[in-house]
Amino acid sequence: MNFTCTITVFGKNFDPNQFINTIPIKIDKVVYKGQRRHNLPNSKIINYSFVSFEINSKNFRQSSFSEYIEDLVMYLKQNEKILIQINSLSEIEYYNLELFIKSDNEKIERFYFSNDFINICSNLKVSIETVLI
Repeated sequence: MNFTCTITVFGKNFDPNQFINTIPIKIDKVVYKGQRRHNLPNSKIINYSFVSFEINSKNFRQSSFSEYIEDLVMYLKQNEKILIQINSLSEIEYYNLELFIKSDNEKIERFYFSNDFINICSNLKVSIETVLI
């Protein structure tokens, strides 16, 4: 299995430039309201802006989901002062932590989110989305 985690922040009146100037974190993707979803002429125009950033570390363990979550909790706690500022921006409608789980051949039957993980996400007021690939 392989795990990655991204935080996405978006809203209809969200200003990505203000976010980038306010929150000291490396942004991986910026999309502005009015852009096309894909770089195709007939693709849908997006009616919101968003930024996203991957919060994986090369040091995150990939051997099991529970170890990955432990490492993720440590990262979130170490960066809590920065990440908690995100909700202070009034134009933010959604603040999502997205866990992507890629399973090659293993059948995934259930996930366990530790109390530490739930608590830090609650403190940050970030929603949790799990995506199986």
